[in-house]
Amino acid sequence: MKKFYVLLMVAVLSLVSANASAIGISLKIDFGKRNAEGNCGPGKGICSITIGASLRAAQGETYQVTEADAEIRGDKLFINLPKGINEKGKNEKGSYTLNLEKKMPVDAEVAKKLGVSALTVLPGSYEIKGNMLVLNIVAPRDAASGMATGKRQH
Repeated sequence: MKKFYVLLMVAVLSLVSANASAIGISLKIDFGKRNAEGNCGPGKGICSITIGASLRAAQGETYQVTEADAEIRGDKLFINLPKGINEKGKNEKGSYTLNLEKKMPVDAEVAKKLGVSALTVLPGSYEIKGNMLVLNIVAPRDAASGMATGKRQH
């Protein structure tokens, strides 16, 4: 009986891990400070991040485009950056922090690759620790598997 439960757990974990495989994405990181109008202005820090399937791969004075790996685990989107972010992204405290005041929809193509029909990043303060950015998300149920893929419970 014990072997049955172990096999059952292995089967469940393999299904979950197959559903949570990492995909390649592009990130556009805008540097600066959000002004009163809600736009990026001069200053230190990360003003916004755009998550897309294909973004222009050039680097400019006020933004950086980089490739990353991403996967959904529960109600979080884990983004692993293969290289560090430009020093311009550091805020006054010396950390890389993104503050989202409203929900941010993610590119539909990226959502599909992650196994969900739609994906939204929730408002909050997010810090990049090492090369990892973890975002709180809402994603609808995946009809094919019937599993809640990144669905946040309220």
